[in-house]
Amino acid sequence: MCTISLASTSFLRLVGNATIDNLRQRGLLNLDPGPQPIVPKDEAWLRDALHRLEPLEGWTAEVVRFAVQMYYGSGLRPKELRLAKFRDLDTQTWWMKVSSPKGLGRWTAGGDRILVTDDVRPAVSDFLDRRERHLRSLGMKSEAVEPLVPNVDGYYYIGSGWSRARYTTFRKAGIVGDYRVLRPSFAKEMKSMGVGIESVSRMLRHTSVTTTEKFYARMEAVDAWSEAASRKAARKNRLIID
Repeated sequence: MCTISLASTSFLRLVGNATIDNLRQRGLLNLDPGPQPIVPKDEAWLRDALHRLEPLEGWTAEVVRFAVQMYYGSGLRPKELRLAKFRDLDTQTWWMKVSSPKGLGRWTAGGDRILVTDDVRPAVSDFLDRRERHLRSLGMKSEAVEPLVPNVDGYYYIGSGWSRARYTTFRKAGIVGDYRVLRPSFAKEMKSMGVGIESVSRMLRHTSVTTTEKFYARMEAVDAWSEAASRKAARKNRLIID
């Protein structure tokens, strides 16, 4: 299966190339619709998710509870938390190094940091206590284990294992959502608090403000339609009452 943009498809058809139609007929082509709208979560979703996760037991549930709060409160990408090192986090200053950022070795050399803000610190402190107890039960010393968020055996999660932990735990708790949407949720929260786009861009570690503007645009289109739908519903109700 291959993926191709709609623009490329149009061009190939324009010049008379039949490859596109042949691949589609054979079921070997996936037409990429381009960037999809982002539907961020809000604090009500976060509170509900944590409430649903609270009764679940076991180390995987602890990891998912921590990840939800950390992603929502920091804007980290899924991989950046999964591959974070224990030594990346300084609980004296509450700065955390992002040691595995997107584009490492290509357009960034790494070394960026995020600030763990006051609202997230209790969740981090609680997780670190539970992490120490979990590793002690495995006969490991907390400070000697490299991953900040170890798996049940004390090692790094692989990508599929990280996704599976989230999927199975969310399913048990009846939560609809995905880690990936929590980064834009953080961005929208910052914007709603009046944080300037330049600051948000730096917090998200975007390469330029233009990237952040596009990020917002994908969210705002959804917000605009939601507002329009709400206003239409309100208008319809007024007409019925009148």
